[in-house]
Amino acid sequence: MAERKPSDGAGPKPTTDHGSRLRRVLDQRADVLTHLGDDPSTKPALVEALGVSRSTVDRTLKTLTAHGLVRRDDGRVVATGAGRLAADSVRRYHGATADVSHTADVLRVLPADAEVAHEFLAGATVHRSSEAAGRQALRAAMSVVEGAESVAALSRTVTDTSTPTAAYRLVVETAATLEVVYAPNVAAFIREEHAEDRREMAGTGRYRAFEASSVPFGLFIANANGETSVALAIYDAEETLVGVLTNDSNDAVEWAEAVYRRYRAAATEFTDEFEAT
Repeated sequence: MAERKPSDGAGPKPTTDHGSRLRRVLDQRADVLTHLGDDPSTKPALVEALGVSRSTVDRTLKTLTAHGLVRRDDGRVVATGAGRLAADSVRRYHGATADVSHTADVLRVLPADAEVAHEFLAGATVHRSSEAAGRQALRAAMSVVEGAESVAALSRTVTDTSTPTAAYRLVVETAATLEVVYAPNVAAFIREEHAEDRREMAGTGRYRAFEASSVPFGLFIANANGETSVALAIYDAEETLVGVLTNDSNDAVEWAEAVYRRYRAAATEFTDEFEAT
């Protein structure tokens, strides 16, 4: 058997090294690839469009070509199939980081185990709370619920004494259906302070109450006229409302419904405590 010679470092680099070099290039000169992802171009046109030097374009194209992301075609530079995929990934990455940056001051107070997906952040409207505008943020959440035919919610805390009354009106006066997964402190409050109106709500058959071991945020999923909207209420450690995010995109709704189902499946229903005997 031939003796295997130790490697002298020559030959192809490991894939991980190849990938790290590519990431560095994309971090530094993603603008070249995203420009080519839209349309083929020439080197002079790239220099003019991006406002960089010819040498910068030359070096970038050389690296992108070596990675199979661009190629020359009849005097123009064209993104390959892999290059278009990479350009799309860069755009989505930039969009996702922009969404996180836009909401970071609100999301930073969430518990470490709370999960908010990019799908919900994309296109979300942020209603920030302050001493001057605290109720405006709360109204943003309540506006999602107003006029709804059905609502599913996670209730982390009672930020306003009018909230339980709004739930009563929703079920009894507007004949909407309401399911709520309560945090333990809110469930205790409902039992002690609102047993009578919850009994009336349960009597309609349109109200169900669940208690979970913990709830990381407030969540409202409201359906009206075939449309679904979502509001996410964020609280700090003192249970002060920091802000509300609203979104009605399909991806946001899908994420919110999956979160609600997960918490409801792990919760214990206590609607029967309010049903007349």
